Amino acid sequence: MGEIAAQIAAFDAEFKKATRLLHAEDALKASSWQQQQRSGELCDWIFTRIPPHLGVAKLLEAAEILLSKDQFELARRKCFVRVAEAGLLDTGFAGGELTMKERRRMHVVALYGIARCDAALLAVRDTALRHPQ
Repeated sequence: MGEIAAQIAAFDAEFKKATRLLHAEDALKASSWQQQQRSGELCDWIFTRIPPHLGVAKLLEAAEILLSKDQFELARRKCFVRVAEAGLLDTGFAGGELTMKERRRMHVVALYGIARCDAALLAVRDTALRHPQ
């Protein structure tokens, strides 16, 4: 378990550095592409390095951080979709100590997160939706 804990600690430190440079007002600007790319790569990295039951929890945590910085597309694509497609509801999922109830909750959180991101992205792209006449 020491190796897994070290990988989680490394992810937390690197993700904090990468997201510190992300700002809500820059979410759709090309100037933040490198920080977005790095954050996405870290999400990919952690999900492949630790057991799935820990990986989905870390991705949900990372998604909330990204949402707080208005990084809706990144949170959707790299975190919520990944968790929703992780097979949490499958009987063969390596759930560790997660009960089926906890796995269902995480799955629903991921689906709800996708919907939140979709709604936020639509609001950003459609000014009539944000300011109806």
